[in-house]
Amino acid sequence: MNIDTLINTAGIPALMGCICLYYAYRLLAKNDYKGVVVRGTKPRHPEEFCREGGKLLIGFGVASFLMGALMLVNPIIGLIEIVIAVVAIVILWKKMAEKHG
Repeated sequence: MNIDTLINTAGIPALMGCICLYYAYRLLAKNDYKGVVVRGTKPRHPEEFCREGGKLLIGFGVASFLMGALMLVNPIIGLIEIVIAVVAIVILWKKMAEKHG
């Protein structure tokens, strides 16, 4: 396997994972929720929102990196894994937003 195959297969999931980790950093380290909420809105409990949202984004970032690794083995398994991760993150983010947002 050469570097071109690696980048073509796992490049987008790796980029998606890096973006998730960047926003998790903004939430956890800086308590900057403005990048993940609708403009003009503020969560009722910003600290708790940032903590839980950051953890969710770390989880999704890890799932994205896992998808990249699985795509190298079997693309179908990688796609199934990311679909399950997206469904889980949507449900958990909605619960978190209802609780703190």
